[in-house]
Amino acid sequence: MRALTPVVLALACLWLEAPARAGASEGRTSSCHVAVSPLVFPPYDGLAHDRSSAIGTIQVDCPPDVEPHPRISISPGRSGYFAERHMTSGNERLRYNLFLEPSHLRVIGDGTGGSEAITAASVHSPGRAVFTIYGKILPGQSVSPGQYSDDLTFQMEF
Repeated sequence: MRALTPVVLALACLWLEAPARAGASEGRTSSCHVAVSPLVFPPYDGLAHDRSSAIGTIQVDCPPDVEPHPRISISPGRSGYFAERHMTSGNERLRYNLFLEPSHLRVIGDGTGGSEAITAASVHSPGRAVFTIYGKILPGQSVSPGQYSDDLTFQMEF
């Protein structure tokens, strides 16, 4: 009997603690509010290829006079490499990555090392932009049950 590994990548608590400032280049300093929904992976089974994905969002709300068009970059995490992100639990490593689309082809990063920053909102309306993040844990990994996490930071440029 295999033990399934529960995995939560809590991006929300790692990101923004203060309101974002938009419009500074135009001489304005309007505040925008940023809300992040965490990526919560289902329990991990190294043999199941279809149960290792999760979706999270970043929502940017600005006053009506500011149109939110930020460029969002996300760090490579503890691994130091965008193409080889991993979460850890003690000495165990669980490889995963973050992608711009559900096909899991374009890695989210800062535009270096084969990665791309997030620039296109999946939902856009006046004063609001919602950006979708697609996470995937790589299949075929044999890891012990536990809480796995990574330290990610992000930068938002308006």
